[in-house]
Amino acid sequence: MINKVLLLGRLGKDPEIKVIEGGRRVLNLTMATTEYYKKKNSEGFVEDIEWHSVSFWSDIIIDHMEKNIKKGDLIYVEGKIRRYVYEDSNGNKNSRFTIKGDIYKLIKKYVKKNVENK
Repeated sequence: MINKVLLLGRLGKDPEIKVIEGGRRVLNLTMATTEYYKKKNSEGFVEDIEWHSVSFWSDIIIDHMEKNIKKGDLIYVEGKIRRYVYEDSNGNKNSRFTIKGDIYKLIKKYVKKNVENK
């Protein structure tokens, strides 16, 4: 069986590092992937944006990402889909899916363009 995810997208915000039980760190980020398609019987293309939650657990990767990536950067991620089951405050069981990142690569730094109105 194979559980593998490949994503290429932009960071929606700066990565967040949390320290959990036992002093272990986790880096969480959200990234957007975009798909364009043409609707039947229409002109132009539709932009479909999907948001993904990604977590990294490797200290080496966390140290590197903390120093080198920020909101807007284009990154490549390889990982696995993980389902987390939790209980809400009303006692209802819920689940959510995230990506457990194994590898990342910075593809392009985001550079904010300075646009002057003339």
